[in-house]
Amino acid sequence: FIVHCTMDVVLPAPSIRVFCASLVCASKVGKDLYIEFDPTKGLILRTLNDAKSAYICFRFLPHFFQRCTTPQDHHHHHHHHHAQQRQNQRKRRRDNYSSESPSSGTQQTSQTSTQNSQEQASKPFVCRVSLRALTPLVRPRKNELCLRIWSHYTGGTTSNSSNDCQGNQSQEENDGSRLCLSFEFQWQASNSDHAPLLKALHCIPVTPLSHSSAATASREDASDLKAHPSVLLRLLDPLKRTAEAALIVRADLERIHASSFHQSSSAGIHQETNNNAVLQANSDSLLKTETGLGCDDLKDFFFKQDRDEDEEELDMPPHVNQHVILVFPIKEAKAFLQFANSQQAHQHVHEQEDAVCDVFFHWGGKPISWHIQQTRAPTAIFSDHNNVNGVHPSSAWKAELILATLDHSLLGTTGMNVQTASRTSDVSSNQSHRRVST
Repeated sequence: FIVHCTMDVVLPAPSIRVFCASLVCASKVGKDLYIEFDPTKGLILRTLNDAKSAYICFRFLPHFFQRCTTPQDHHHHHHHHHAQQRQNQRKRRRDNYSSESPSSGTQQTSQTSTQNSQEQASKPFVCRVSLRALTPLVRPRKNELCLRIWSHYTGGTTSNSSNDCQGNQSQEENDGSRLCLSFEFQWQASNSDHAPLLKALHCIPVTPLSHSSAATASREDASDLKAHPSVLLRLLDPLKRTAEAALIVRADLERIHASSFHQSSSAGIHQETNNNAVLQANSDSLLKTETGLGCDDLKDFFFKQDRDEDEEELDMPPHVNQHVILVFPIKEAKAFLQFANSQQAHQHVHEQEDAVCDVFFHWGGKPISWHIQQTRAPTAIFSDHNNVNGVHPSSAWKAELILATLDHSLLGTTGMNVQTASRTSDVSSNQSHRRVST
């Protein structure tokens, strides 16, 4: 396959910190980063963990960048136009020779070639890169000025010029060249106006892809809570030495509780291992932590309480209109909230309400999705060169995390006691998750 679009973007100083923080957050979720670029839509970063229970996506809008273009826009258009014309002419001659009606065949072929050309030109640039190789190199620097990222083919030598993107890409692939992404940092050695300008260039090989897949979580008929990232982080951060967390949302009490979730914390496991002193000792030595907060600490809270519990097709748990229990991976949730909270601390948007994190959920067995974005224009107009139409570049991004949850049928009736809020750690031992649909 051929990569139909290339990438050439420049990030101003305020956007570099957000971009690098997103890479660190993605490295805590998956091993490979899927990059999708379209000059009209911006840059999308996606990754999925090995168990396919966590998916994270970062979207950077075009005004997040100081320059968001493709080299084909200003280098390849003339060459590509004439090459496409020659290809269409050869195809029309072949079709006219074999067609009984030359005029109709020529018209149909011309329309088909035009449609194929438009489809190829609209395809975004998509590639895959290892986060282990990318994260240590792409990091913020002191007194940074800008970061340029561009794609090119190389046969062993690297140049920092965008002219590397010129030429026929399929021919370069046949010559044994390899697709790479180059990251060029520019920063000053000190705060002085006469400080020398320093540059660092990193060339990382990537794997071209024909398309990328995205996970989705339905928001239809979903409950929703809105809170500042620091509030949700205070709810989950004390939970240590656990791979999963149990989140209990009580609509009747207007309370939310979080508890550490362990494999051997259910009553069923204790019944099976009470004759084994070693297993019972290991079970009793687990650290169990519980946190909670009231709905008054949230920005907004909506719990859907009109579900038809008798509808068997939806496989809803009992008392779904009063409370739900959600068991999900905690490491990915913490990484997402830490990213969101750190960006709130470095916000340059003045006189504007902090962005909140939206959490959409149904019940155990359906994905839970976390959303946060900074896309609104500030009230104060910036005068520096990084400002684009009054919108600060670092305020043009969206982030989404989708986590699979444990099916409610695996929790059991004795494993989770929701009648008393202090017993949220008694969860069943089954830890199989539904995979995030892609």
